[in-house]
Amino acid sequence: MSEGKARKALGAALLVLASVFVAVAGVEVYLRVTGFSCEPYLSQVQFGWPHPKAIREAYVIDDDLFWITKKYRGQFDEARRNPPRIVFVGDSCTQIGSYDRQFAQLVESERPGMAVPFLNAGVAGWSSYQGLRQLERDVLGLDPDVVTIYFGWNDHWASFGIEDKDVASVLLPFGLSHLRVVQLFIKVRAVGLVEPGKITLARNRVPEEDYRANLERMVTLCREHGIRPVLLTAPSSHERGQEPEYLKRRWLHSLDDLVPMHRRYNDIVRQVAAQTGTPLCDLERVFDALPREEVRTAHFRKDGIHLNPSGDRIIAQALYETMRENGLVEHVLRPATTRNADGGGGGGA
Repeated sequence: MSEGKARKALGAALLVLASVFVAVAGVEVYLRVTGFSCEPYLSQVQFGWPHPKAIREAYVIDDDLFWITKKYRGQFDEARRNPPRIVFVGDSCTQIGSYDRQFAQLVESERPGMAVPFLNAGVAGWSSYQGLRQLERDVLGLDPDVVTIYFGWNDHWASFGIEDKDVASVLLPFGLSHLRVVQLFIKVRAVGLVEPGKITLARNRVPEEDYRANLERMVTLCREHGIRPVLLTAPSSHERGQEPEYLKRRWLHSLDDLVPMHRRYNDIVRQVAAQTGTPLCDLERVFDALPREEVRTAHFRKDGIHLNPSGDRIIAQALYETMRENGLVEHVLRPATTRNADGGGGGGA
């Protein structure tokens, strides 16, 4: 191309860019004059739990994971300094549970002089979508020997119009959040993702087919990095006809859906375990084998979702047996001087 033609092409390109800039600037001015504003930050996107106020006050917004605990980054910094041999990923059943510590204590009691360096990486409100992204970004680099995967509850709760996988596309990039043109684009994107007439309680946060895909991907990623995955089903004390009323007000289309839907998601965990040859700790069946009154009053909190220390003890025992049967216990042991990522020694908290 001759120098003259090159200059003409460059001039034409600059003219187009200038025209686009003027047009966008005009729209920006118009939107500001008319008072348009739409800022769908994460704290305004409804997940069920945590609710927007909790996200703002009790958590830290994360570009990839939506929200993390305030101590999350510190935990992983410590984990990089003192790598754990087993990482427990999951939702609030993992974050606030004690089965991680009880598992470590159980193993250590049978292996004098040895310790189980572990990291509890659970975060309340998380779905398997967030767990997958956490695994990719934060867990694989720790190079643990074993990762346990315990999700399900937040996956099947009803979303408020947008599935977890689409949330990132309606969040504003921080540096562009003040531009009304960008806000308009994001609003149009959000409206396009929500079914007409179903602004509240539309889809599940993670539909069944996506739940399956997320679990399969987590298993694959673990194995590609030499990590041994263990899948867990989510136990419950819920019974048909006795479902907690509060769940309907926020997370369910109908209380009648609760028990069968939860069991379907657990069935998916079993299917993925069977199809991929992954060790399965079937906690739902462990608790189903116990007297229902005992399960409800002795092992679960009132919500029928989270376990108390007695219930976590059963989880720890079941997980230990699963790992022993699959030859995994020896992989998580180190000399007793090893420290956990949370700063405790051995299997302590």
